Amino acid sequence: MSQNTETGKFIKKIYDIYVPIHGHKKIDNLFKNLTDNHLLNMIQIYEQFVFKREYKIREYIKHEKVVDRIDDFTARIYINAIQNYLYE
Repeated sequence: MSQNTETGKFIKKIYDIYVPIHGHKKIDNLFKNLTDNHLLNMIQIYEQFVFKREYKIREYIKHEKVVDRIDDFTARIYINAIQNYLYE
């Protein structure tokens, strides 16, 4: 994945944060299918739905099959990753 794409920049930033905490395997599994389209859609959801963002992002991930298995941790780490990406 090119680091010039939106997803490439996102992955670079979040890997530096999450791999030391959760390990490569877990983070690879969570973000391996992420595309620019997925990321930009989830950023839009994140910005648009303040109170329903966890639910909406969980449903988006499930509908788009971004990960093999969706749970509370998955939705929350995506939200946290988006926060880390958007705000320094």
